[in-house]
Amino acid sequence: MEDNQAAERPARPMLGRGHIVATALAMLDARGVDAFSMRKLGGALGADPMAVYHYFPNKAALFDAVVEAIYIAIDTTGPVPDAWDEAVATYLYAARTVMRAHPGALALIATRPVNTVPVYALLEVIAARLARAGARPTDAIAMVHCLATYAVGQVLADVGAPVGGPEAPPPDPATFDPSVIPTLVAAMEGGWAFDPDAVFDTGLRAMIAGFGSRYGLADQT
Repeated sequence: MEDNQAAERPARPMLGRGHIVATALAMLDARGVDAFSMRKLGGALGADPMAVYHYFPNKAALFDAVVEAIYIAIDTTGPVPDAWDEAVATYLYAARTVMRAHPGALALIATRPVNTVPVYALLEVIAARLARAGARPTDAIAMVHCLATYAVGQVLADVGAPVGGPEAPPPDPATFDPSVIPTLVAAMEGGWAFDPDAVFDTGLRAMIAGFGSRYGLADQT
C-alpha cells in the first residue's frame, strides 16, 4: 500500500542550474527583487533552500546567472539588414524586447554586468558588425556598452517598478501655464503624447547616427 502511495505522488522536478535559474527568474518577474529570497526560492522549488547553494555559492552568483539567461535569450541568429546601422538597430530592438519581458529583473540587469563567455558572445555579434563598418575594436566595444546602457535605461524607465510605490498620475495639460513651459505646451497642442517606442527609436537612431559620423562608419564594399 505504501509503495502504491509513493508511486502516486507527483515527482519533484530534479534540481539543476537551469531549473533553478528559470524558477528564480519567474519569481522575479512576478514580485520583483525586493520580495525575492533564497528561502522563498527553495519553497518554489520544493526543496531545502540550502540545496540551491550546491549550485550557486550565494545569491549574487544566482542573480548573475539570471542576468546571463536574459541576455542569451536575445536572438542574434536571425536575418538582419545589410546596412550596418540598421543591423545594429535590429540587435538593440531584439534586446529591448527580451528585457521588457522581465520587468522584475531590470534592477539586476542594470546593476550586475555579467562577465561570462555567453554574454561576451552576444556583445561580440554587435561589436563585430561595427568593426566591419570600419570601427576599431576598442571603439566598437565602447559603442556596444553605450548602446546597451541606453537600452537598459530606457526599458527600466518604461516598465520598471517605481521605487517607493505607484507613481502619481500626470497633471491635466489644460492646467499648464504656457508662460512657464511654453515648449511643452506647444508640443502637446501639436499632438505630442508620450510613446515609449517612439522615444526609444529617436534616441537609438541618434546614437547610431552619431557613432557613424564620429567614427566614419560605412558599409564596406
